[in-house]
Amino acid sequence: MAVRSYLSEQLGALGVVEEHCFCEGIDAGTNLILKLPGQQEDLDPLLVAAHYDGPLHSIGADDNASGLAALLELAKHWQAHPPRRTVWIVAFDQ
Repeated sequence: MAVRSYLSEQLGALGVVEEHCFCEGIDAGTNLILKLPGQQEDLDPLLVAAHYDGPLHSIGADDNASGLAALLELAKHWQAHPPRRTVWIVAFDQ
């Protein structure tokens, strides 16, 4: 939950963050989606993603912390310098 909150705050500073909640079997989760508009909105969007789940009682991602760091930096860059196509920045749970 701490990682989700942090990511939501960081991505929320760049635009509207959508939450995609899901339940698979006994597991539930929430994906975070930030859609950054491109210069040519008629082009299909580019999806850039990393997952953010973490081990119990941990404050960080278990095996994709570097992917999340890159995801946040790319989001900041593309928000300031929009690319040709729309970019969907997605932080996947689980």
